[in-house]
Parts: sequence; C-alpha cells; structure tokens
Amino acid sequence: MRRALRQIGAIIAILFILFMNVGSFALQAHAAGDWDAPKWDAPKWDAPTWDAPTWEVEEWESPDWELSEWKATEWKSPEWELSEWKAPEWNGSEWVVPNLNSPMHQGGNGKQESVNDNVNIDDPESSVKLPDGTTIPTDKEGPTHPTLDKIVPQPEEPFFTIDGPTPYSGGKLAKDIAKETINFVDKVLKNQDDIDYDPLKDFGKSGKNMIYSGFKTFTKGDTTLETGAQVYDFVKGAKNLKGKYDTYKEFIDIKRLKDAGDVAASLQKYDDLVRAGKTFTPANAIVSAITLPFTVKDTYDNVNKLKNASTAEEKRNTRWDLAGNAGELLTGTAAFVALVPGGQPIAAGMVVVGGVLVLASSAHKLIRNRKEIVADLKKKGKAIADGAKKTWGKITSIFK
Repeated sequence: MRRALRQIGAIIAILFILFMNVGSFALQAHAAGDWDAPKWDAPKWDAPTWDAPTWEVEEWESPDWELSEWKATEWKSPEWELSEWKAPEWNGSEWVVPNLNSPMHQGGNGKQESVNDNVNIDDPESSVKLPDGTTIPTDKEGPTHPTLDKIVPQPEEPFFTIDGPTPYSGGKLAKDIAKETINFVDKVLKNQDDIDYDPLKDFGKSGKNMIYSGFKTFTKGDTTLETGAQVYDFVKGAKNLKGKYDTYKEFIDIKRLKDAGDVAASLQKYDDLVRAGKTFTPANAIVSAITLPFTVKDTYDNVNKLKNASTAEEKRNTRWDLAGNAGELLTGTAAFVALVPGGQPIAAGMVVVGGVLVLASSAHKLIRNRKEIVADLKKKGKAIADGAKKTWGKITSIFK
C-alpha cells in the first residue's frame, strides 16, 4: 500500500514539472507552426479477474455468568418509648346558645325549637343568662361585635361634613338674591335726589349679603359652619331688632304728635324716617310676596313634625321652631299692613314682635344643640392639632 502511494506521488511530481512552463511550450509551438501530433495507440490492458475470498465467521457462544447471591442485611429500627401526655382538664362554664332564626333550628311543624327555656325567640329584647350570672342581650339578627371598629380600619372622616345644596335650599338662595336686588333698587330710587348718596356703598352691602346667603346654602350639614352662621345671624338680628324698636318708638311719637294736633312736627318727623329708609315701601311688599311662600312651607313642615313627634323633647324643640316661623310670618305680612293708611305704626310693631320670636327660636336652637356643637369643635380641634404635629414632623425631618 505504501509503495502504491509513492508511485502516485512520483507521477504527480513529474506532471507538475512538465507542465510548470506551459507558456514556453506554447511559444515554441507557435514558432514551429502547425504540427501533426503523432497518433498513439493505447495498449489494451487485460484486467485480471479478482475472486473475492469467502470469509467464515466463527460462532461465538456467550459464556454463562454465575452471579453470587447477595443477602441483604435486616435493619431493625430502634423502639421509641413515648411518654404519655395527659391533657389538662378545663373547667369552663357551660354556654347556653340561643335559638336563632336558622333553618337548622326549626322543627318539622315549622316552629322554632329553643335550646334555652329562658330565651323568647319572638321577643327582640330577650336575653340569655349564663351560669355565672352574666346576662347577654340577643336579637333575631344575632350577636353584635362592639369592638369590630377596632379590628377593621375605618375610613378617615373628612374635616367638613357638608351635605351640599338641595333644590329647596337653592330656591331660598334665589329668594335672597332677589330680595337684596329689590332692596338695593329701592334705596337708589328713594335717594335719587340726594347728591351726597353713594349707591356703591349699598351695592357692596347687597353683594356681601348675597355671598353670605350662598355660603349658608353650600355649607349645609356641617355642625361647626352652620353654628357659625347661626351665631352671626343671631348677633345681626339682635342689632337690627334694636333699630327696629327705635323705629317703632318714632312711629308712636309721630302718632302722638298728630293726635295732639301738631301736624307740622309729625310730618317733619315722618320725613326724617323716610330719608333714613326706615319706612315701609311697595318694594317691601314685593320682597314679602317672594319670601312668604318659603316661610309658609317651613311652617307646614314643622306642624307635621309636631304631630309626628314621639317624645316630649321633640315636641318642645318643634314648638320653638314654630315660634320662629311665626316671627317670620309676622315680619313678612307687616309690609302688606303698612300699605293700609295708618298702618305704618302697626307694621312697625309687628316687625318688632316677629324679630323677638325669631331671636328666641334661634337662641333655643343653639342651646339645645350645644353638645353636638362642642363635640364637633373638639373633633376639628384634634384634627388641626394632629395635622400641625405631622407638618412639624415633616419639617424637622428635613434638617435631620
């Protein structure tokens, strides 16, 4: 095999040397011109016939392996001796379970079977008496858990609990706006000949009253804000009542001067009242026509509330509210009485009496709600203090 490889390698080397300068052979051939290449007769080779030898494969016989027998050792687990535990005996009191409205406690005849003879299922105020003497109230809805609010986190209450305006309170706001507008126009018309009159001053007052009416409308429901408005109205009403009483006394003086025959003095005094804007005008009647329907509606609601009152306290509080409604009715109808000749002094007296009733009702409302007012003030004060502490803590944490 190696010899054949050497021969092949020698032939390849000879051919490489011969054809390495093929360019020189081409130049010589071109210079020599055309030549006829001799014809070579390739000898015929007789290839010998190879007879493939026949191989005989011996048969292998697999030896028989004899495996030794393994004897597994037997493991014996150690015996553990467990000590005997004796459960302590609990001497608990026997609980008596009330029969609740559950299908599993109902008999075949549809009636409930009580597991405790001391419990009356039909009585919502029945109770269960334990062996130790403790009495547990029960009801048909099952036991309650007074400490549940401590287990489940409750949502944080807002600082202001405002319910917002209703259609009825919105109507009252529109009534107040119309009232202030009419009163402003009336003042301008009465003082149009006065060169020292400043309409912007009255316009500012009317605008402030409108804003205040809107504030009361949109802060309904919060105890502190409503109380602040009630206190402001009470102080303002007491101040106005003093002025109305002075006006009533001046009307009495005018009547006295007129009855005495001093017409000139009475007319001069009346003219002073007109200039001061203390007399009744048709504009007051228009305002009363707008406000009286709301007063009648509030009075009607309080009358029904008095009829449906179940406790003496509710009845007493409703009567005081009705006293305030009566005062508003007197004040509202006084403007119509003043239109009658000679009715100005009477109307002035009606306004004073009505103002006293309204103030008394407002004072009683503040007194009877004092506990709720104080509780709400404490709650808001605590919220402000907690907020201040948190804010101070955040500020001081920046410099740490």
